[in-house]
This record gives sequence, structure tokens and C-alpha cells, in this order.
Amino acid sequence: MYEISIILSVFASLLLYEATGILSGGVVTAGYLSFFINQPERILSTIILAVIIYFVSLFMTKYTIFYGRRRFHFVILLSAILTWLVNTYLVAFIALPLDIRAIGHIIPGLIANDMLRQGVMRTVLSLALSTAFVYLCRLLLGIV
Repeated sequence: MYEISIILSVFASLLLYEATGILSGGVVTAGYLSFFINQPERILSTIILAVIIYFVSLFMTKYTIFYGRRRFHFVILLSAILTWLVNTYLVAFIALPLDIRAIGHIIPGLIANDMLRQGVMRTVLSLALSTAFVYLCRLLLGIV
């Protein structure tokens, strides 16, 4: 089930990129988000975390030599740290009626990396489109 979703996600990402030239927030991201389509608060918290990582990275770009692999590694590391902090401390110490844990430790970083390349809105819209595509394919295949 997971493998098929990831394969569908890679296919959706490739299809979207070839058709429009827009990146979808990481080739595996839509596959993971499609499992949480019935938990929009978790998807939203993942995107908010990606936007925070995006702005921290933009700030770092102004003061350091920060591009390419160095930027990608920083974004992924920051994603893992912030996701761990949110999932461990924010959720544990603040009683909220919603589940605001981020999806995966790497997923917000992959989304933020594409945001740095093409902007926030283009990435979020393409991510929504590819996630919906993967989810609909999973529905049609009966693997929800």
C-alpha cells in the first residue's frame, strides 16, 4: 500500500513537472500527504512548518553563502529538528483539540526546498494537485 502510493507520487510529480515545469514539493511528498487527507490540520501544520523553514532559509541566505547542497542539507536538518520539537514539546505541553503533529520529519523540508526554488504559492498549489491525484488514484485502486 505504501509502495504504491510512493510510486503514484513519483509519477504525479513527474507528470506535473513535465506538463507545467512546476515542482510539487518533493517527489514522495504527495504520497505521504495522501494518507492524511482526512486530517487537514496535520497537512496544514506540515505546510506551516515548511513555510517557517522557508523564511529561516531566506534569512540565512542574506548572511551566509547558502545555496545548492548546503542549503538542501540545512533545510532537511532544520525540518527534522523543528518537527521533533513540535511533535515532542508543543503537542505534549499545550492541550489543543486538534492533532497538529507534522507529517514525517523530512516532508516539511522537502516542501520548503521547492518553495525556495519556485515560491510558496506555486509549491503549495502543485502539492495540493499532486496529493489529490495520488489520493484519487488510491481510491480508484481501492487502497485507501
